[in-house]
Amino acid sequence: VSAIESFHDSEGHYPESLSTLMPKYLAVLPKIKPTFIQPNITYQLIGGRPYLAIPSARGDQFAKYEYDFKAKIWNHYQ
Repeated sequence: VSAIESFHDSEGHYPESLSTLMPKYLAVLPKIKPTFIQPNITYQLIGGRPYLAIPSARGDQFAKYEYDFKAKIWNHYQ
């Protein structure tokens, strides 16, 4: 989140993808949890607004956390 916000502050818009952040704002994509199969981080722009979601370590396989860039909080959805 801080890399996305730093990019936005410097460039005046949100990045098209997380790979756009590397290496200036983010050295590597962070790992969600230590597993053999790494869960995907979901990032995309929807109408110019960022959407960021990560799989939840609690709940079922479809549970996730979504970041609300306006409220600056993580929301958990099961």
